[in-house]
Amino acid sequence: MCILEINNLSKYVTRWNALCDKQLRHLYSYLLHTKDKKLHAYVDPNDIDNVCIHAYPDADLAGSYDTTKSTSGAFMELAGINTFFPLDWFSKKQTATSHSTTEAELVSASKCLRESIIPIQEFWSLLLQRPVTGVIHEDNMSTITIIESGYSPQM
Repeated sequence: MCILEINNLSKYVTRWNALCDKQLRHLYSYLLHTKDKKLHAYVDPNDIDNVCIHAYPDADLAGSYDTTKSTSGAFMELAGINTFFPLDWFSKKQTATSHSTTEAELVSASKCLRESIIPIQEFWSLLLQRPVTGVIHEDNMSTITIIESGYSPQM
């Protein structure tokens, strides 16, 4: 939430308005009331032979009030039985308008795969001197069907 608000407000530095004031006030209130929250990570040495990369891409459909473009986002972690270690996350406005939620989700999953999972996977494979698998967790059934089949006649 915090990153999305910062990204959104940064677009309006040269054209600030009353809504930006309200969003900035909300952001500072959030920071004030969550200052005791921390991101925790743990790597169990016994998991080194089992860890893999899990990615959680997501997107909205025209979620911004001033544009029809969707926002892609994802979170990547190194995970094992007793291991949780955040590796990467991003939130970025898509460059074109999607015509459906499924299309926006596909764009987000593609960006996540190409720009995050594959480079991180290569790095950890070199570091651990073994192949490290990557798993994408998608929450949209239409998108899952398209990814599994490799194409969509409607898209």
